[in-house]
Amino acid sequence: MVLAVTLAGLSASAADGPARSVTASEDAPQLTTTRRPATRDPNAQRALAALNEWVKARHGKLTAAVVDTSTGALLAAENADVALNPASNQKLLTALVALETLGGEHRFTTSVHGKIRNGVAEELALWGNGDPTL
Repeated sequence: MVLAVTLAGLSASAADGPARSVTASEDAPQLTTTRRPATRDPNAQRALAALNEWVKARHGKLTAAVVDTSTGALLAAENADVALNPASNQKLLTALVALETLGGEHRFTTSVHGKIRNGVAEELALWGNGDPTL
């Protein structure tokens, strides 16, 4: 199961002001909840609704969809069809999914490729293999 969540505009202070929605362009991917089977999980929906209230109380906006990736079933959603600019919190969710998927011991391999002629490599290629630190 994958949790796809975007938190936007959660300001550090009231002076920063409330979050603003962005309008998705026509060619941007759209999340449409109607294409997935309606197998909502009441516990997930309650938890997501509570998170949404918490975010709103802090002048933020939440868009979220919890999807079972094996079936495509939408388990819970809050404002899932609204496009927002992601906040730094998105990194936390991405890290959570990466840790659960890859495991805490996973290490990315980065390698350098090229031909050395007369002690000089005229062209080099850096293969990051998904390394997020590059």
